[in-house]
Amino acid sequence: KYSIAPIISGTPEPLDVQKIFVLFGLDTILSPTLTIYKEILNYHQWSALLNISHTYEFTKNVSLKSSASAGYLNREEIAYIPKYDGRIAPKADNYDGSYDGTISISLPITVTKAFSIIPTFTYTFPFNNDSRHDLRAKGIIGQPDRSNSLVYGGLSFSFTY
Repeated sequence: KYSIAPIISGTPEPLDVQKIFVLFGLDTILSPTLTIYKEILNYHQWSALLNISHTYEFTKNVSLKSSASAGYLNREEIAYIPKYDGRIAPKADNYDGSYDGTISISLPITVTKAFSIIPTFTYTFPFNNDSRHDLRAKGIIGQPDRSNSLVYGGLSFSFTY
């Protein structure tokens, strides 16, 4: 259970979110997976995420993992999370359609049998004007004038015993 931040000023405070999901995957070329999420607490919505990935092994300890995903969103209720227009004004319509895409590259480096370092670079973008308006309305950290595409990266460490 987690909460989401207020979307734009003047809208009701967001309610708690609880989701269930099911994941389908194939152990074949590009390792496709399909994850379907259903909000079960307050919001009437479901979403789907289709992902493909491939790992290129350079050496026994270094590989390059690339992945791409496409998201779909269906909001059945507009009371708390409406569809937005180009002026970032709520519309009397629910969101139903393709939403966003993500491209990610990581470079897992196995340092020892138990320790790995994984630098990652990711680009996320809206698929269409409706999702662009929706992402812009939500803003980045509450700033609706910011871009609706994101470029980010990180460094993670993995230790197993």
